[in-house]
Amino acid sequence: MNEQTLKETIAELTLVAVYKGEMDDESEVFEAEGALWVRRPPNPPATTEAIERCEQFLGRKFSPSYRHFLGLHDGWPHFQKNDNLLGTQDYTSPAFQTKFSQLIRDNLNTVADFDLSELDETLFYPQNWYRFVDSKARNLGKNLPAILYDVKKIIDAYREDHKCFGDILMCKHTMIGLSENNSNCVVLDTGTLRRNGEMKVVNYRFGASDWLEGEFSANAWLMVNDFYEWLEDALDTAWRGE
Repeated sequence: MNEQTLKETIAELTLVAVYKGEMDDESEVFEAEGALWVRRPPNPPATTEAIERCEQFLGRKFSPSYRHFLGLHDGWPHFQKNDNLLGTQDYTSPAFQTKFSQLIRDNLNTVADFDLSELDETLFYPQNWYRFVDSKARNLGKNLPAILYDVKKIIDAYREDHKCFGDILMCKHTMIGLSENNSNCVVLDTGTLRRNGEMKVVNYRFGASDWLEGEFSANAWLMVNDFYEWLEDALDTAWRGE
C-alpha cells in the first residue's frame, strides 16, 4: 500500500461506516464480543515540523510509511476496539508516559526481580527509556543508582538474545500503538531497519511467559514488512470485518 492508496482506503472505510450509520463526526459506539466499544475517525494531519520534533523528543526515527501516515492523520484513537494508533502529541502526554512507564516496570520485573522503588518514574518514560537502552554502558556515568548498572546489563544481554520477537523491554522496538488496557502493542522493529528507512511492524500481546523465548508465536500474531502493509491488514480486520 502506498500513500495514495492509504488515503483512498481510509476515505472509503470512513464513508462505508457513515453510510451504515455507524459513525458520526465525533465517534461511533458499537457492540462486539459482548462489550460496547468506541470507534472514532482518525485525527487531522500532523505537520512535518511536529513529526520531526516528535522524533527528536524520542531520540528515534519513524519509518517513512509511518511518517506518511502521521502526515495524513496524527494518530487514530480507538481505530480497532480499544486499540489506539499513537500520534505525535500522544508521546508527550502524561497519561501515555505513565502507561509506558508502568509497562516497562512490569516487564522488567518479569525478566528479573528488580527493586525499582528507588528509581524515578521518569526514567521509564519513552524519551528517557529509549535513550537509556540505546546508550553504551560506559557512557552512563558514575553517579547513578547502583541498580541502574544492573538493569543496563540485563538490557544489553536482552538486546542480543531477542532479535525480533519477545522484546517486551522495547530494546529494539519503537511503540506506535497501544491498547487502553496495555495488553496489545504495535511496534516498529528497529532491528530490521532497511536502506530505505523502512522497518518491519509487529503486533503482540504483553504478559505471556513464552515471550521470554524470543520465538514467533500466537503472542506475536502479525509481522509485516512496513506500516502500510500492517495498516491495510488492520483496517480490513477492524472495519471491513475480513
